[in-house]
Amino acid sequence: MSNKEVVREKMVGAAPTGTAPEGVSDDKKAPRRIITTLAELGPQLPVGFNVGGVLVKDLRTRPWKTKDERELSKLKKPKMSMATYIGIVLGQMCSKFGPHEWQPDTKMPERQLGVAQAYMGDVFYAYMYLRTQVIGPELKMTITCPTDGCGNFTFKGDLGSTEVSRIDSLDQLDWFHDLRDPVEIRKQTVTKFRLRAPRWTTLVTNSKEDTMTMSMGKIMAVQGSVVGLNDDPAELALTDAEIDELSKYDLESIASRVNDEFVGPKMVVEGECPKCERDFAAPIDWSYDRFFTTSSL
Repeated sequence: MSNKEVVREKMVGAAPTGTAPEGVSDDKKAPRRIITTLAELGPQLPVGFNVGGVLVKDLRTRPWKTKDERELSKLKKPKMSMATYIGIVLGQMCSKFGPHEWQPDTKMPERQLGVAQAYMGDVFYAYMYLRTQVIGPELKMTITCPTDGCGNFTFKGDLGSTEVSRIDSLDQLDWFHDLRDPVEIRKQTVTKFRLRAPRWTTLVTNSKEDTMTMSMGKIMAVQGSVVGLNDDPAELALTDAEIDELSKYDLESIASRVNDEFVGPKMVVEGECPKCERDFAAPIDWSYDRFFTTSSL
């Protein structure tokens, strides 16, 4: 998200844009992405659900009333992870989420399951889109300038200008990544992984409480993205013991690529310090109590 000019829709080439360690082969680049903004994409998921080979992307929200706030307060349990609670918020406030159409009598566990099966970028996008519909697109944050001496300042950004990467077909979703250090998994030597954007269930399953370190988040993202070994078309999910055998180099390399090829909203704010005019980038605080208020200060 930026307070600068809104980025118009554009195509992004296959070349990775991040800082993965050297040695990643050029023929393993990810498919093309389409870059747009939240305001332009509107009520459409950036990935969607695969239904018979077709991506279903519809997103519809309901008017948020005080009774919904009361119900959400009841559903929030002590030490519940933010990932779990986001599923509850979207389940409560979305009437349509991809192929899922939730009626007033639809039980919350069924709604949570639908959210958990979605791609991570779709959940973050729906959460951000819901906020714009309920509170509006303006987001206020306290930013610390990266230049010593400027201190803190208030940032006012437009969530509608948030950069969003999306895809139009399933063949844009997977990519291969060569391992520098092969590993033995399931009685075979693995030299490359087939990867895919992780699903929300990766966060729900692995973050039982509202605590998460950067290292654990990185491991979860990589583990949740691996869907195949070598050229085997069979899909699988790596166990904790299997991902633990990955070298530090390959973990960092894949984590960087997973970040580069993320499909969904760019969860950062960008702008200039009003004093020194130096550019800054800061992660969006998407915790419920701060994100769904008229002021995040």
